[in-house]
Amino acid sequence: DVREMRSRIAAEKGTENIWDLKQVRGGLVDIEFMAQHLQLVHAAAHPDVLDQSTLGALHRLDRAGLLPPGAAEVLMPAARLINDLTQVQRLCVDGPFQPASAPSGLLDLMVRVAAAPGFTHLEADLEAMLAATAALFDVVVA
Repeated sequence: DVREMRSRIAAEKGTENIWDLKQVRGGLVDIEFMAQHLQLVHAAAHPDVLDQSTLGALHRLDRAGLLPPGAAEVLMPAARLINDLTQVQRLCVDGPFQPASAPSGLLDLMVRVAAAPGFTHLEADLEAMLAATAALFDVVVA
């Protein structure tokens, strides 16, 4: 059901734009769906995995040994980075974020928030992170 719901959302709102941090494959929706799916599957036997926040749920799922090996090292930093970059976008940008037309101060802020050496590195790191998260989605929501 989770996979079907994600497919319907992707068909309606899907994007290849890595800066649409919510809807892009491997983005916020995928991370939230993984955390919610695993909580639903395991909560009866492990009620301690329940948490209202995605990061809290991922942390609890990891502590309970219910994430695939290495998943916490991908998902938790991805969730933090996406949340941080989303907040910057919400505060600083009206409409979709367009790097080509963004002021240099905004690009610099995003680089600082991501602790990246430069904007080009941030984009490359974000693309790799989204791909890793998308691959985990296919494992977790099998």
